Amino acid sequence: MASEKPRRETFPFGIAGVDLATVARQVPAEEPPPLPPNAALRIIGKPVPRLDARAKVTGSARFTVDVKLPGILEARILRSPYPHARILAIDTGAAKRHPEVRAIHVFGQDSGEARRRDGAAKPDTRTVLYAGVAIVAVAATSRAAAEAALRRIVVTYQPLPFVVDMEAARKPGAPLVFVGAVDQAETGGGGGAAAGLAQSGNVRGPQTESAFGGTRGDIDRGFQEAEIVVAGEYR
Repeated sequence: MASEKPRRETFPFGIAGVDLATVARQVPAEEPPPLPPNAALRIIGKPVPRLDARAKVTGSARFTVDVKLPGILEARILRSPYPHARILAIDTGAAKRHPEVRAIHVFGQDSGEARRRDGAAKPDTRTVLYAGVAIVAVAATSRAAAEAALRRIVVTYQPLPFVVDMEAARKPGAPLVFVGAVDQAETGGGGGAAAGLAQSGNVRGPQTESAFGGTRGDIDRGFQEAEIVVAGEYR
């Protein structure tokens, strides 16, 4: 069945209070009718009070952290103060003896699912790769008890050399993030790299194959054939 013929509608055009006028246009027959200027609308362009505004301002709004169920536990995490270090020992004995502690979990340092190319699940389970990485988690009957238990945990670190500047990390002889070559799986937000890429120090690649098959093109030829080349460094 053929669609209906377009119809002609008049729309507001311009800036309200400055040069607002109208303009006529052809629109599909099924197109909704045009909206009038904001001044003639009841909701659009008008301030609308947030439903939760009063509750948030007065502090009466309840969030997940405010929910206290019978038997609920509070968890706290001990994190590394070092950006790069080897963990020599973790002593959780005193924390386990705290009367309010119900569970203690020691994390494995797999650093984002990076896997050694020899098939091992973790490049080095005793190495800290960034400041703030989780080392031990404690669950207790109260927040104060969980924090007190964290203070009883003794972690012995051997600080290792590190760099935090990208250019310094690319230089020959820079401290290595991973001792050996690793493959990192892609994440939901992207990232990761194709398996088997060449690696020199902390630098991987270049990746010459496209993820969709074929090569990624000839960069040198592209520059030679370009009418204009704009070069810059952005940080």
